[in-house]
Amino acid sequence: MQTQSSPWLEKVGDLVNRKPGFVIVFYTAIYFALTLSTAALKPFWYDELFTRVVATRSSFAELLRVLRQGWDLQPPLYYLLVKAGRALMDSELGLRLPSVVGLWLGSLFLFFHLRRLIPPVFAASALFLPWATMVAPFAVEARPYALVFCFASAALFCWSETLAGGSRWWPLGGLFLSLVAVSTVHYYGFTAFAALAAGETVHTVTQTQSSMGGVGPHGAGVRSRGAALAAGPRVHGTLFGRGMEHAASFHADPGLPFGQGWHHDGSPGGGLDGVAVPARPEDAGHTRRNRRGLGGDDLAPAIGLIAAFAISGMIAERYVLFWHAGAIAALLYGTARLSRRDVRAGVLLLGLTASLFIGSEVRGVRYALSERRRMDQALAEAGALLSAQRFQTMPLVVTDAFMAFQLRHYASQSTRDRIVYVTDSDLQPKGSPHYSIDRILHTVYLRGFPLPVRDAGEFYSAAKPFLLAYAELWGGAAMVRIHEHGCALTPAGAWNGQTLYLVERCN
Repeated sequence: MQTQSSPWLEKVGDLVNRKPGFVIVFYTAIYFALTLSTAALKPFWYDELFTRVVATRSSFAELLRVLRQGWDLQPPLYYLLVKAGRALMDSELGLRLPSVVGLWLGSLFLFFHLRRLIPPVFAASALFLPWATMVAPFAVEARPYALVFCFASAALFCWSETLAGGSRWWPLGGLFLSLVAVSTVHYYGFTAFAALAAGETVHTVTQTQSSMGGVGPHGAGVRSRGAALAAGPRVHGTLFGRGMEHAASFHADPGLPFGQGWHHDGSPGGGLDGVAVPARPEDAGHTRRNRRGLGGDDLAPAIGLIAAFAISGMIAERYVLFWHAGAIAALLYGTARLSRRDVRAGVLLLGLTASLFIGSEVRGVRYALSERRRMDQALAEAGALLSAQRFQTMPLVVTDAFMAFQLRHYASQSTRDRIVYVTDSDLQPKGSPHYSIDRILHTVYLRGFPLPVRDAGEFYSAAKPFLLAYAELWGGAAMVRIHEHGCALTPAGAWNGQTLYLVERCN
């Protein structure tokens, strides 16, 4: 990579290399100013409402009880972190605060990992590049994915620090704790082990070949890292192997190894986006392979992951999006090498990535504002509709599960009690997001889940008049079941861009 001669670029690059803290301060100020605003403005959506319901349980014992009943599918640690955020402020911002802090810390860990490998002017782009990937939106969601990115990046940083040699104990301790944490906020967090294991293998093989099989002064370091890397899967398999099986039982089987998850956008199962970048050979001594065997507990997570791919189809890209950290590290490492560490190239890349970051953050605030206005309008229309004399006593069946849950959460008490979602997984095509959602909602409805869910057969057989807000994407099963029950449908106008029907005289 060649750049034009520019004293100005060289001066900026030299400044960043000497004092990268200026870039960190800039990133932190912009990040929290805009991300906190987005997190406070954007309404909760479907998945986040599950987080809120679980995290607002009165005690840890009660939280464990509802998790055993399948109210949500994350390990307990995540909900404890959300409860801590909620203790600071019981609002959208409070419940999302762990994610906001998590993505910020994850970016910092990624920067400090790369700073050992390449000049800071190149490594600083790691602060901003997550905002050019699908990682960014999860900074403002009350779901665990930003925290998984944080702990996976922390593990990568601690692992690279162990390669630097010396007698420091904290990198090994940090590596172990990060690997445990990454899988105690999400069941698939343990797949971060694979990236580090790949990096450790490459590093060990390289050093073994260069030393012709001899044992160098850091052979003990290999054993220590191997122990830390192996202990994480063992802890995960012991604590959470059954949890993954339990989670898998709630998902549809699409019949494809890389099947779609039940996320509303049907995101396909993600591949592995990057690899851990090993430290320079001179940062560590000669080593040999660690030949430690795997016990049954170590294999449990791998078995669970294979089952998820091959049987349940419950893999979506967001479950493994922390692998983007590896892709970012590889991109910046390669760019620095191709440009021969030219500070001018680093400054240009830094300017580009910082611009992408700011643009993404500003768009996030605008989107949050538009979503808030959209929801407020839908609530106003729902309130006016249900207060009309003709419909005063009727429930409003919303066939879009995401909208039903969101409106129910934000509506006034009088409106909230009349918004209903009817589950009917028997009529939903297997493998579709609708089938999985209806299946889960029907199960948790029977187990006391406190949200507006009713069983289709039970609801329609009650033969009471109701309003139906029909969404083309979601409403097919509802319409089929209504016809099966011999209900009379009368067009009643439109609401929130959806066709509205009066349904009565069901058999």
